[in-house]
Amino acid sequence: MARAEAYRAILFYGWLPLVPAATDPAPRMRLVTQAAWLDWARSPLAALGPGPPEPPPEIVVAAGQAASLLDPADPWAQSAWVGELHRRSIQAARTPAERRRSGQVFTPRWVADRMVAGLHELVLPPLEGPLRLLDPALGAGVFWEALIVSRLREAPADQRIALYADLCLDHLAGAEIDPLLAAVVACRVRAGFWALKLHQYGTAGAEFDIDPPEGFPLNIHAGDFLATDGTAGPLYDAILGNPPYGFGESIAKPARAALAERYRVARGQFDISWCFFEAALQRLKPGGVLTFLVPDALLGRPEAKDLRSFLLEAAELVSVEHLGPVFPGVAVSSAVVTLRRRSQPAVVDAADVDRQFIAARLSSPWTPSPLPVRLGEVVTVGRGEELGKGDCRPLVSGLVPVLRGEDIAPLGPLAPLVGIPGPLVKPAGRYRAPKVVVVKTAPVPIAAVDFQGHATLQSVYCLHLRPGIPLEPATIAWLLNSPPVQDHVRRAITGTKKLFPQLTQRELAAIPLPSLEVLVQLQGLLAMAFPDFAATGTLEGIDPYPGPMLQALEVAFAPATS
Repeated sequence: MARAEAYRAILFYGWLPLVPAATDPAPRMRLVTQAAWLDWARSPLAALGPGPPEPPPEIVVAAGQAASLLDPADPWAQSAWVGELHRRSIQAARTPAERRRSGQVFTPRWVADRMVAGLHELVLPPLEGPLRLLDPALGAGVFWEALIVSRLREAPADQRIALYADLCLDHLAGAEIDPLLAAVVACRVRAGFWALKLHQYGTAGAEFDIDPPEGFPLNIHAGDFLATDGTAGPLYDAILGNPPYGFGESIAKPARAALAERYRVARGQFDISWCFFEAALQRLKPGGVLTFLVPDALLGRPEAKDLRSFLLEAAELVSVEHLGPVFPGVAVSSAVVTLRRRSQPAVVDAADVDRQFIAARLSSPWTPSPLPVRLGEVVTVGRGEELGKGDCRPLVSGLVPVLRGEDIAPLGPLAPLVGIPGPLVKPAGRYRAPKVVVVKTAPVPIAAVDFQGHATLQSVYCLHLRPGIPLEPATIAWLLNSPPVQDHVRRAITGTKKLFPQLTQRELAAIPLPSLEVLVQLQGLLAMAFPDFAATGTLEGIDPYPGPMLQALEVAFAPATS
């Protein structure tokens, strides 16, 4: 099926569950294809050819199943299903090359709902007067969908049709570089208006024949938002969306050159989503709110430092939330960044830029308060074989390899050099992999990750994650070697042990950490900076705590170690 034909089928037959007819989908199809609204609803796609679409069999089957499972009296519960069907089908209708070129991946509805809920708290109520909202990368229209449903769900039944038209015609605007997608969204909005009338009036009666507002002129620009003049056109009270992602060489050279001429942030290795920030801030009223779903490399990559500085000059950083991988089948970790435009540019201390972003992330309204936990709440702590160095021999065949304290370097590889005669006395589970090994006698924790299941002497502690803890052993080792933890251990534990500094099991287990929620966020930053670390456990020859990472640790540990 041609792409345009697939889109038409998705559009019309995706709405079948909303038609209040018999549960058998056949009458619904006749109603949809014969209804007078068809030509009006599909007018944005008129250039694609005449005649109703022929639905693919899977769309018909899915519509029939939905008709029997979903309550036709509740269009709001069904809207998520309709939209998801729409987005998945459009994605399937595009070739992999098209998807790569566009950098476009459709936002899951739950993410859009969450972002809209955050926007409600900042700018939406009471939605009076000329309040205007823009999605500059409209895609399949999920943010419009979430905004509309959030408003209609709470509205009295007899006001929903008028409210729908008011929202779509006077308050919402969008831009979409793909003219076909822009037309599809326009058709879906028109079809939604028709479906809403069906729910309120049914298929009979003069009320249903009330014409929509003349022409139903939607504020959808079918073109490249980044190519528009940011100084012309209306300013918006709020801008939200999921701009396309495209980093470095994935952007064609002519496009990179054109963006570099227009946007300050388009320098060096940049992501095209960065340009959307700059363009959107140009279109935002002073005091207006911008919230974008973007790759979380924005939060920590050195290449994005100039972008972070620009954003803090132009806007107040309201919140940052790391969501992780939200797109099925796409290896991109994402974050929601929310900003409020300043009335005048601010002077920003370059040394404070990363600290502000990290502090905003850790104090996000979607992040629980950082209540400290103890290391022993996250891991179990056990000792190795109760033997000394005198019991060890150079490693040869027939001996059991064991790790000593001197075999362990911070986040380094592990290779036992000595062995002991078997058998081992401690339970075999004590040494199972993966685990974190920590040197007992040292002024600060020295930790590494063991993926081999080595036995250890009593001078080495073995740490295993407790069940249900969503952390990696490598994250625990990274934390224990970090400057905030080591400073705390020196001050609170080993500083008074001048002659023989060491950590007891109880002292190790009592080391304070940030809350589990914050630890998961730190793990996200760690994965972003060192993608292979969780699998290898080593950062040999690499600074494990570059500037942004160290600042993140300092902010995270402040409540725990104060």
